Amino acid sequence: MTYVKKRIPRKPSKEADEVLTVYQKGLDWAHENINRIIYIGGAILFIVVISIGYMWVKSNKQEAASGALSSAMAVYRQVIGNENPLEEVEPGKEKLAEALKAFEQVSSDYKGMKQGYEASLFAANIHFRMGNYDDASRIVEDLLASDPDFSSKLNVSYFLARILETKGEYTRAMEVYSGVLDRATADLRPVVLMDLARCYELAGDIDSAVEKYRTVLDEFEGTVYATKADVKLATLGISAEELL
Repeated sequence: MTYVKKRIPRKPSKEADEVLTVYQKGLDWAHENINRIIYIGGAILFIVVISIGYMWVKSNKQEAASGALSSAMAVYRQVIGNENPLEEVEPGKEKLAEALKAFEQVSSDYKGMKQGYEASLFAANIHFRMGNYDDASRIVEDLLASDPDFSSKLNVSYFLARILETKGEYTRAMEVYSGVLDRATADLRPVVLMDLARCYELAGDIDSAVEKYRTVLDEFEGTVYATKADVKLATLGISAEELL
């Protein structure tokens, strides 16, 4: 007996004319939408060019800002290095004014950038050293409003509290110190407590001052801060027996 193998028909393949038809359809679509293709391609190219240009400009500006800040710092270091304790106050202010001008230029040229904020902080510090407390507090308050993250990292609020205390604005200073105390790290807490106690004392609120000094004694027994708090309590007429 002879077996005849049944032939399985293959799937029909695309003929050459069918392939050409698909290709032709693609050409026809491209021809009909040539303007759209050009616009889309141009838009993509424009975005790429703009992005690259922006990154290049930003990189160059960051480099220029860092260079400008370094130059201002060099002027400041020269001023500090040339300071003579035996000099009159006025010549020292003139030297500081030179560094101040350099930092203010950087702050103005690179406003909104990290280097500009750092320059502003240095300018505020110089104003503080020169006794320009209103200018110092204005700059610091602007920094706090402009970039809270930057200000938080550098404890700018603490600097503001010290300026306000020096200006004699004790109520505002105590408010700022209290805010700093709420966020203070373990090593900064005793410092701020002592500052806050001193501010209460200067404001005439002796009871609150004593309370803060006692807090320092309780929380930081055996440290230099506790020793200072003990001395302050003694000057306020609070004996060791009263603290027990």
